[in-house]
Amino acid sequence: MNSTGLASLGVIIIFAGFLVVFFGAVLEAGGSTSSGGFILIGPIPIVFGSGPNSSALASVALAISAVMVAVYLVSFLFWGWNRRREAE
Repeated sequence: MNSTGLASLGVIIIFAGFLVVFFGAVLEAGGSTSSGGFILIGPIPIVFGSGPNSSALASVALAISAVMVAVYLVSFLFWGWNRRREAE
């Protein structure tokens, strides 16, 4: 997959996320709200949240960031391994 395809895929995923949040806010009639998120600076996640379900949201955010870091490390190691093979 070329870089244009990956960029398009990223924009589609972001747009789908906005739609999910928008429809969730519009269709939700009442009840309690929780919010949370994470900021990934390098390999260090910063997780925050508030509300009754904030611990669940923080756990999901940490799981997602752990998967992202693992994928990054695997791709980096794979790229470095292929690079060394090409040099030989």
